[in-house]
Amino acid sequence: MNKYPVYIVSKGRFSNPLTAKCFIKDGVDFKIVVEPQEYKKYCEAIGTKYVLELPFSNLGLGSFPARNFCWEHSIENGFKKHWVFDDNIHGFRRLYKGKRIPANALKSIIVAEEFSDRYKNVDVSGFNYKMFVTNTTSKPFFINCHVYSALLIRNDIKYRWRMKYNEDVDLCLQVLNGGGVHHID
Repeated sequence: MNKYPVYIVSKGRFSNPLTAKCFIKDGVDFKIVVEPQEYKKYCEAIGTKYVLELPFSNLGLGSFPARNFCWEHSIENGFKKHWVFDDNIHGFRRLYKGKRIPANALKSIIVAEEFSDRYKNVDVSGFNYKMFVTNTTSKPFFINCHVYSALLIRNDIKYRWRMKYNEDVDLCLQVLNGGGVHHID
């Protein structure tokens, strides 16, 4: 079982919630975070136990308010970190001997959590996109770079989601530009 809560931020994808389907198939415990007007449709699509209703709707600010809601929800429930996934992930792969091999999402999340928890100075971590991992990629991980669409975030960092577009890039740049670990005291 994964150690940290897993959230998927979604809007308007109740007819085909890709990441939720992947997680259900692979046994990941998660919550898909949706606006009130779509709550019932997501419940019908994937089941009530997976759906968390936001206290706001149609703010016109993109997904960052929902992402910050997930962050606070995780803190309120006593977690040190949380995952936030986009709702466009249909599967996980691992690189082995130059080949991308299908991998179980739950096992991938557990391995990433265990690896990240080995270090005290990792504020944001996550997975790489398939398109960025070539058959010649030899590094198992990269440091001081941005993470897209699937982020494991320490809850005690002082930065927050704040942009309508490219919010994952912005959060990673905030952390990288901070010059080191900056936590809330």
